[in-house]
Amino acid sequence: MDLKQWIIPFLLLSFIFIVILTVILYRIMWMRLNAIIKKNKEQEKIQESKEKEDTQVRATVQEKLEKQEPEES
Repeated sequence: MDLKQWIIPFLLLSFIFIVILTVILYRIMWMRLNAIIKKNKEQEKIQESKEKEDTQVRATVQEKLEKQEPEES
């Protein structure tokens, strides 16, 4: 009789523990995912700014070359 008396509280406490553990792990994974997404967005912004700068440099060099070609001819 004593064992039956403790089964329900034990199962309830076990269930609560599993739920709390799941919530904690979920939050940790969510924070890590957000950090990875933020890092990737920053890298994309850096890559885009490098591409824009590279495009501008190429355009400037191309304009200078076009200006120099008629003078040489």
